Amino acid sequence: MNNKHSTSDIFNSQNTEVHSLAGRQFLNKMLFHWPLYIVFFVIVFGIALFYMRYTQPLYEIHAKILIKDYTHLGEQKAALQELNLEEPETEKDVEAEIGLMSSIPVLEQVVTDLQLWITYQQPTKYLSYKDIYESTPVQFKLIKPGRSFMGDYLDIIVENKDYFRLIQTGDTSERFSFKDNYINSFGTWKLDTTSNLRKYIGKTVRIILNNPKDIVRYYQDAIVETPILKSLDLDIAVDDEVAARGRAILNDLLRVYMDASIQEKRESAQNTLKFVEQRLVSITQELNNV
Repeated sequence: MNNKHSTSDIFNSQNTEVHSLAGRQFLNKMLFHWPLYIVFFVIVFGIALFYMRYTQPLYEIHAKILIKDYTHLGEQKAALQELNLEEPETEKDVEAEIGLMSSIPVLEQVVTDLQLWITYQQPTKYLSYKDIYESTPVQFKLIKPGRSFMGDYLDIIVENKDYFRLIQTGDTSERFSFKDNYINSFGTWKLDTTSNLRKYIGKTVRIILNNPKDIVRYYQDAIVETPILKSLDLDIAVDDEVAARGRAILNDLLRVYMDASIQEKRESAQNTLKFVEQRLVSITQELNNV
């Protein structure tokens, strides 16, 4: 019996030594490669910091609108049918309203109203630019367009409340007045000051001038209209790094859409009235010829 216990103790001791040896070998490997783990941690931390510094957050802005119910037009249509005065099809659905809302004329008006083809930015210490839509010290005013915009931009330094310096090639700059108009390749323009001007004295501002048609095409894709199931509501959403601009876009979009919708309905009513008058004249002539 003692021999059996001795043999068992030997095997247990050997197993313990094997596990202990394996643990020491693993620990030695970890200690040997510890500089690599530190390098890996530094790289991951650097990537995360770079992402947080250079990536602008996006805000998702929503609005909801009730699309008018056109089912009542069926009664009007039935009345016209009884008089043999059926008019051409004029009923509209949600898809038609979405088409009107995302149409080029509607979005062109929104882009023009809010000057969305102009972007105001300020350089940061991380070699990037921050959008200053809400706090821009100046407003670019295009008095007379020149050639088509092809991604032009102006870099200015606000000198004081009356003057700014326009940065040119070779790090040179020229002094201009906020009161005057100027002419260059993209037309006649001037800079109007805002209430935020004093906050930017001595600072650089970049004014990016985009092609308005490109901006219209961009917002045709960026603004998403989604019908809400089992209702006549339409959800409208847009993503923007400046929440205030996103809200302004949706508010102006709804205003322009309502104006366009009213105008479209007015034209439809006029066409219907004209059609009925033509049909009445035709019927009167037929009765006179009997």
